[in-house]
Amino acid sequence: MEVRPIHTFNARGNVFLEVTRDYFNVSSPAMFREIQRLRRETEEALALKGIRYADLKTALVTDRQRKEMAVLSGTSLSHEEARKS
Repeated sequence: MEVRPIHTFNARGNVFLEVTRDYFNVSSPAMFREIQRLRRETEEALALKGIRYADLKTALVTDRQRKEMAVLSGTSLSHEEARKS
């Protein structure tokens, strides 16, 4: 399996993956394969919209030297409603 980079916000304090892995008793290799599969699906979905995943790196990876940070907010809109707005 080809290992593809995943561009992400600084998520070192997030325990979601570890909790999921432990709760469902998933091995580390299986978890790795699932993460890579989801990354591939994301890349393919973006490509259908003409967006290259690699081009998102500067938007997803903050620069600690510049003291950047990302602020995310949830929404109650469905995916389809969000696309229309």
